[in-house]
Amino acid sequence: MRRLIDTTGFISLAALVGGWFLLAAPLEAVAGGAAEAELHHVDPDSGRISSRAIGYLRFTAGKDDKGVDILVQIRNLPEVQGEEPLTTTGGYAVYEHGMRIRAAGDCKDMTPTDSPAGVLPDVGIRQDGNATVSVTAEGITLSELPGKSVVLYRGSNDAKREIIACGVIKED
Repeated sequence: MRRLIDTTGFISLAALVGGWFLLAAPLEAVAGGAAEAELHHVDPDSGRISSRAIGYLRFTAGKDDKGVDILVQIRNLPEVQGEEPLTTTGGYAVYEHGMRIRAAGDCKDMTPTDSPAGVLPDVGIRQDGNATVSVTAEGITLSELPGKSVVLYRGSNDAKREIIACGVIKED
């Protein structure tokens, strides 16, 4: 006796997967106007860039194409010591970090006195070195970013900022 194979489960799965591909195509078209940068730790003593990524930034056009929305994700940044935290309520202390756009399209020859191509909003990073923050930068456009680099600074005083991470901005 031959056993009949029930194909309804397979057909349903194929329809679901096919439907997902149809939905995914328009989403990619919407997300096409983006740029990204992978942040790499900078050794404060030597200025050398680590191969270890500590974060990721995703840049998208802001509302009405004014400014740029930035998703900042930081993981395992070395712990902050000797700074005054922004907040300490109920858990981890949060420390202020600055971000800047550099005209250079690499992470070489960085100094705290580099002339920035754009100043981005400061972000709060928890004492454990982790953060997921969304900020908006006014006065820049998405089309200006690819081919430049972004630098993360420790501290809130421009004159005393220590460069702790850098990443090259690439078109997504």
